[in-house]
Amino acid sequence: MKLLHHPYWLMLGVITVLILVLANMLFLAPTVNQLEIKGVVYAIAGISVVLLMILAIGLRRLLEEFAQFQSQNQPQEIAHQPQSEIASEPPQPSPTLSELKLQFVARVSHEFRTPLSAILISAQLLDSPKAQHSEQKRQRNLKRIQSSVKSLNQLLADLLLLTHAEAGQLELNPQTIDLSYFCQELLEDIKKNISEPHELVLNITGDCPDAHLDEQIVRSMLMSLLRNAIQYSLPESLVTLKVVGNAKHTRFQVCDQGIGIPVAEQAQVFEVFKRGQNVKGIPGSGLGLAVVKTCLELHGGAIAVESQLNCGTTVTVDLPWLLPETMQA
Repeated sequence: MKLLHHPYWLMLGVITVLILVLANMLFLAPTVNQLEIKGVVYAIAGISVVLLMILAIGLRRLLEEFAQFQSQNQPQEIAHQPQSEIASEPPQPSPTLSELKLQFVARVSHEFRTPLSAILISAQLLDSPKAQHSEQKRQRNLKRIQSSVKSLNQLLADLLLLTHAEAGQLELNPQTIDLSYFCQELLEDIKKNISEPHELVLNITGDCPDAHLDEQIVRSMLMSLLRNAIQYSLPESLVTLKVVGNAKHTRFQVCDQGIGIPVAEQAQVFEVFKRGQNVKGIPGSGLGLAVVKTCLELHGGAIAVESQLNCGTTVTVDLPWLLPETMQA
């Protein structure tokens, strides 16, 4: 059973887009006729609640199907093992792939539940006939819905990228990138989507202001690194994106002042489903750095991690330019 190939993710994508469209309709609704606006709010909020209920039912079915598959498959695996091997095998303290997948499903379920709960509560507040909403409260609820939907969209994008990579469907599309414009636009997008303010700094040096890279792949990679840097740092702390542009080669560095990564776990941070032991209480699916690794392998780059507990982390990514001669090689 391919966990990432389950049709639930397609349904999630469609419903997420629908909810985002509905949230934007609410946010952009005119305020001339309050009675008409109230009717529109009730209608859209009601539709959103129905969509969320469908999504919740689908997630429950996904978990049930996966649990059933595991329970049916595990005895067969044991039955095919020779008795001598079963008797001689020492206990395995490390989690199996099945256990890791179940942990992943539980984490993703939690990641979905948090924004879905925020959307549901905000929609119910907007839909309540007894509630008298000021424009400020209405806008706050709408922004909460939009922020939650964006979180779902990002999680879905990570899952789809990993699925396409697993199926060998990711292809490079080299373009000439203006590094300054590209990075400034990237940081602006990050600022719009973070819930707590951080000091984001861009530092570009080197001889070449342009680079020949796959813009979408590099964007996905840097977005994951920047989101991690922000997520595991205190509000108002400094997060720096450093870029060094040289001929046929570009270096990106993301530096933060966050909780850091334990030395013993630094070699495993790019594995799917893996999260550090010191991130308890901080939401996350364990997909962000797996996305970085996938993008990096496709682009033929290299990565290095320097981290110290409670002092911060620096991730350095070196990417070769995608020139015709390198593409042919």
